[in-house]
Amino acid sequence: MDSTAAQDKCHSDSSGHPGYSGLVTVWNEHESQFVLSYFSEITQHAWMGLTYKYDLETGSLEYTWNDNMYLIYSYWGQSQPSKPETETGCVEFLETGAWTMSKSCTTALPFICKIEMAYDPNTNQDLGEAKCDPGWSLVSSDKGEEDNR
Repeated sequence: MDSTAAQDKCHSDSSGHPGYSGLVTVWNEHESQFVLSYFSEITQHAWMGLTYKYDLETGSLEYTWNDNMYLIYSYWGQSQPSKPETETGCVEFLETGAWTMSKSCTTALPFICKIEMAYDPNTNQDLGEAKCDPGWSLVSSDKGEEDNR
């Protein structure tokens, strides 16, 4: 699938989920290592949820994650990021898990989806069995309210 179709597929596969669902975003080294663990199954480039805008006049380059997080971590491949040839574009994973600027967002590539929980503890939203991660338990706080720790 091309990048847009892959993003749409990720989103539709998690229909009704309250958080972000889309192409994978990588915010830090831990997430990078987690995503890299999937690369033994991928034998070619793959889509990620990072796009760019390039100003041809000023040469400024701005990256945006599909979940609107800032780019604070990167794992660029050798000689990357390269100077873009177009004003907008996509970023893809290399076979090694490193990142590269894509020549076209319309190329059919495999992709990795990410689903993130969107939870605001102040809403008293019932998360059912997902209230605590394994190894954590529900305790009472000093205020007599429940806390997830």
